[in-house]
Amino acid sequence: MLNKDADYSTFLHETAHFFLTVYSDMAALPNATPKMQQDMQAILDWFGIKDLATWNAMSLEKQRQYHEQFAYNYEIYLFEGKAPSKDMQTLFDKFSR
Repeated sequence: MLNKDADYSTFLHETAHFFLTVYSDMAALPNATPKMQQDMQAILDWFGIKDLATWNAMSLEKQRQYHEQFAYNYEIYLFEGKAPSKDMQTLFDKFSR
């Protein structure tokens, strides 16, 4: 959430949360491409979560730690160019475009 104390990194962090939510929603659509599903599975593998059905069955509270992991690492990627893995580098590159 952006408030009066928010700065540029806050905006980027919150945008990463949005990206993760939208991407997981898109990957769950009946017409999702195999690439979207593969990309989402790469994120889930990084989290240590079995599959999209498992992710979607989790409450937002249970997903929160993973959302924070994703957003924090996206900030690092943006400011330092470092992603936690090759797969995540590719996804962060895609998201940044």
